Amino acid sequence: MNGSNDQMNRRILVVDDNRGIHNSFREILRGAASDKSTLDEAEARLFGEAPSGRRTLGFRMESAYQGEEGIELVRAALDKGQPYAMAFVDMRMPPGMDGLETIIKLWELDSDLQVVICTAHSDYGWHDLQAKLGSSDRLLILKKPFDVIEVRQMAEALCAKWELRRRSRHHLEELEARVAERTQNLSQANQELRDQIAERKQAEAALRESELRFRQLAENSSEVFWVSSPTGEELFYVSPAYEQIWGWACQSIYEDPKQWFNNILEEDRPPVAKALSELSQGTKYDLEYRIRHHNGSIRWIRDRRFAVRGEDKQVVRTCGVAEDITQRKNLEVEMAKARDAALEGARMKSEFLANMSHEIRTPMNGVIGMTGLLLETELDPRQRDYAETICSSAKSLLSILNDILDFSKIEAGKLEFENLEFDLDEVVEGALSVLVPQARAKGLELRSEIDSKVCTFLCGDPGRLRQVLTNLLNNAVKFTEQGEVVLRVLPQKDTPSGVSLTEAVPGSEATLRFEIKDTGIGLSEDARGRIFDAFSQADQSTTRRYGGTGLGLTISRQLVRMMHGEIGVESEPGKGSTFWFTSKFEKRAGGKAAPTKQKPFLGGRVLLADDNATDRQILRSQLTALGMRCTSAASGEEALQFLCEAIVNENRYALAIIDMQMPGMNGMELAQAIKSDPMTKDTRVIMISSVGNPVDAQTRKNADIDAFFEKPVKQTQLHQCLASVLGSAPLKRTKANNHTPSEARPRAIHDTRILIAEDNEVNKKVMLLVLDGLGYTADTVSNGKEAIAVLRGHSYDIILMDCQMPEMDGYEAARTIRREFERPPRIIAMTAHALRGDREKCLDAGMDDYLSKPIIGEELEAALKKWAPTRNTNAPVDLQRLRDVCGDALGTMRRIADLYLEQGAELLPAMETAIRNNDAKDLGATAHRFRGASLSCGSNSIVPFLNELEQMGNSGNLEAASAIYEKASSEFNRIRSFFESYFQNSEHTLEKEEMLARACYRGTVRPSHAAVGLREKVVT
Repeated sequence: MNGSNDQMNRRILVVDDNRGIHNSFREILRGAASDKSTLDEAEARLFGEAPSGRRTLGFRMESAYQGEEGIELVRAALDKGQPYAMAFVDMRMPPGMDGLETIIKLWELDSDLQVVICTAHSDYGWHDLQAKLGSSDRLLILKKPFDVIEVRQMAEALCAKWELRRRSRHHLEELEARVAERTQNLSQANQELRDQIAERKQAEAALRESELRFRQLAENSSEVFWVSSPTGEELFYVSPAYEQIWGWACQSIYEDPKQWFNNILEEDRPPVAKALSELSQGTKYDLEYRIRHHNGSIRWIRDRRFAVRGEDKQVVRTCGVAEDITQRKNLEVEMAKARDAALEGARMKSEFLANMSHEIRTPMNGVIGMTGLLLETELDPRQRDYAETICSSAKSLLSILNDILDFSKIEAGKLEFENLEFDLDEVVEGALSVLVPQARAKGLELRSEIDSKVCTFLCGDPGRLRQVLTNLLNNAVKFTEQGEVVLRVLPQKDTPSGVSLTEAVPGSEATLRFEIKDTGIGLSEDARGRIFDAFSQADQSTTRRYGGTGLGLTISRQLVRMMHGEIGVESEPGKGSTFWFTSKFEKRAGGKAAPTKQKPFLGGRVLLADDNATDRQILRSQLTALGMRCTSAASGEEALQFLCEAIVNENRYALAIIDMQMPGMNGMELAQAIKSDPMTKDTRVIMISSVGNPVDAQTRKNADIDAFFEKPVKQTQLHQCLASVLGSAPLKRTKANNHTPSEARPRAIHDTRILIAEDNEVNKKVMLLVLDGLGYTADTVSNGKEAIAVLRGHSYDIILMDCQMPEMDGYEAARTIRREFERPPRIIAMTAHALRGDREKCLDAGMDDYLSKPIIGEELEAALKKWAPTRNTNAPVDLQRLRDVCGDALGTMRRIADLYLEQGAELLPAMETAIRNNDAKDLGATAHRFRGASLSCGSNSIVPFLNELEQMGNSGNLEAASAIYEKASSEFNRIRSFFESYFQNSEHTLEKEEMLARACYRGTVRPSHAAVGLREKVVT
């Protein structure tokens, strides 16, 4: 009994109208467990045994103060499968039913319940109780006042009795089940024996029927059936079809069993002869061969044979089936020809697409790149309008090209999916960020909401998911003139019960539903029926307002199907549309639902004021997921009312999130009202504005507001903002946090040595300008052969390699560089090809990375950061850069270094004078000149300071110029000391120096402008 103490039911119900009785029972039963544990430990110490370590469970007591209440508790416990073992029931419980009535009702519900009647009166004698309750071993009487030992003994004994009764019943049920099972097995065995006898009789009848049917089949079949001896020397049976296929009479093969073999063409006989010899050993074969028909024609035969063994496991005969497959063989030949023609057509189509992609993307690279650079210059409104039109048209053409290529790859079945780990939040936010400028231009509300039950750590193809989202969001923005576009991510409703949506079990799947809802023009019933067809659009008239190829939704449908999902649309004309699709992803190990990625702000109260119901719903969901207690208001007036109620209730709001554009009292007026009231002035305020109505810089500066946001509000940004705003006590604030994307950033300066291999002059110019904008300089060559020649005399960190060039293309050049150079530079492919296999082709040739034209500045910058080497930042001068300029000639290196130091000694005072005279223009020009010379000579340590001085000069703000100048001057002295120490330790003859200096100018490389200027001065 003690061995199963942990599993014993020790649940006790006390039914008594006196609450003091309940407290007494609770104290008595609570002490029972501790006393028993103490006794067990004392016993163990007395006998020198180790304590068992098993915890003695106490009784679990529940109280009812009337009989009816006790009955309900027993009923509820039975429903939960947690019955009570016993009950202490008081005899008198006015005004309800007495103890006897209660016990009768309790036993009607649970006949196993052990009952102790607690009474201080002799209302009923034992015989009276038996008369009313019947003779029962489930009933005991406890006289008040209670004896503690007696109560504990009753509780222990009756709980144990309940447990023994339950176990005995269980054992009895098991025994009965075993008897029934054994009886059933015996009955089943008898039935199986009768069935076997019947089956044997049926088998004998079926065998006779089978022999008859086989003969009928063999006599009427177009295939040849034959049975022969193991060696084939004797033929037992051949069907009449032999005469049709071989052209000889059946009687002739009985006379000459080798006749069929002799008619096989001589070149096809060896494999058949080998198969026949192996067949006699018990194998089987399935062969195709040619025979010469009796009329001289050639026919193809498929021959299948197998061995039949006797009781001694020896082969006693062989059986086979032969059929004429001449027609099938002829068809296969025709199909092979058709397949070859189709493959040739597909190859030509792919080659055409590749060539077209290259030919279109090459000039597009120049158009988009140059117009992008042009838009960064000073233009009058008319010129800017022209340039923006060109850029927009070029990007539209590129989008059309990408759609056509994707559609072609899907149609050819060559579109492949990756299986990568990704964060759903990042994919959604990335897709939205692309559409923010378009939404801002049209004044649309653009936002997203990810349900808190959705697991955001997934495995799949994030690129294809982003492509579908971008397609649908782009359509929503394009066809919506006013209102909003909302992206929601929800768990699919048909997820099986018991499967957790937020807990990521490795290998488990999550089915998500994406909904993109807009307030645009909507779709008619006819348009909804064909909207996903290729080249189909809702408006197909010649006067349609919206452009596009009509391939976006078709591609999206195919991609969704490949992600094991469905796609559809719900729409009515003039009432907007909701495009939705589902997709299956594998949950990533350790992944949780979206909100659990951020640390929650437990207990914080926030007041949300926004007149847009959708915005309120999304923000409320995001705030709740972050642990905030949120109250929503639809207007400024309602928000003030909530603030007043919070003050009265002494439960104030820590934060107010306010929409800028609200009817009546707008967001700024509400914020001013909050800050001007001494009771609410310490409430932190975050202002949210729409993409089409940003808060201007002056308003941000003057407003007493803690942070600003632009919709759509991203979950990660919201968390960071709340952490910043709520992370400290409300001290004096200086400047509001701006959580909107920055408009400009200072240009970095990099010392990475880059070589551009490109035969197109326009693309060369674009690449140089883009690199210059990113803070890089580069040299250029026109083909792979020139690139290899330059590498033999100069070292580079990265080569931007075009793939299609005259004389030697990029693939061959990359292979040669990898083969001939011990430490080759990193090679990044630049190709106008964008079809399947192009990236793999580049990597197989030895290139490190791949960029598709037209080259996007952000992608290029990311690739350069990825592959740029890490420099030794302790040395102020990159000597390798100086050697590249001088061709490793020490004399020339010394002269250029001296010239650089002389030039620096002139330019530094000139910059000091410009700073003293507050001449920003002269400072910017001088710093630019000095920076170019420093880059060419490899004096990289001074470049960041010169870059700051140049930017200060260009902006006209010279407040910190003196401090930066002092740093530049100090770094120049460090560079001077480095050059002096280096040249003192190196000894070379002047003749060798001059020879190497002349060799410096024989390369085909075109150096940067600063290096050319220094060389010209040396020559002069």
